[in-house]
Amino acid sequence: MFLGSYALIHKGPKDKDRMGVSVNRLQRLGPDYRIHEFYVSKGYYSNVGEGGGGGSHMCCVTIPKKWYPGAEADVRWQVHPITKPSNPAALESGEIEGRYGALVPVEAYREPGELVVHFFPNRRVRIVVSSFDHTADEHPIKWGNAQESLLATAGAPIKEIFTAEELAELDRENARDKAKMWSLTTKRPMSP
Repeated sequence: MFLGSYALIHKGPKDKDRMGVSVNRLQRLGPDYRIHEFYVSKGYYSNVGEGGGGGSHMCCVTIPKKWYPGAEADVRWQVHPITKPSNPAALESGEIEGRYGALVPVEAYREPGELVVHFFPNRRVRIVVSSFDHTADEHPIKWGNAQESLLATAGAPIKEIFTAEELAELDRENARDKAKMWSLTTKRPMSP
């Protein structure tokens, strides 16, 4: 099952009023955890390593060119504890601490930038759009400020990242998208 990494923020304007931006992610769970995988509106976005993450930009998500109230994204993530083995040759633990999901508001922005997903302790998450690095004073979420997590949306524990029904719907969506692309490539004008 392939989940495309070009997701769409829920609700909002038509295609002409949207644009694709990169995705960045940061975790503030501390050095003993990592986000094994996460999804934004069904798009897969890899992992977030121990101690923070960030700096790596992934493609892509579409956002409204102009922010509007009610913009939100379905975020799902899986947290793994990192066990530091006494034997350095041993692998890190594959144990899952938990899987979580939340419908997260996209915080107000004045101009498009990259979409940044911030993961906080206690299964909390925030989404901002910013052109500034997470360490810059201008970034909407201040690095090192423990109070920032109080504004985050709490995720709920989920049994699996996607249910069987959701996976079946994703398969149908992918098949429709492939058929649409196929019909576009086969409708070329004939040369005289």
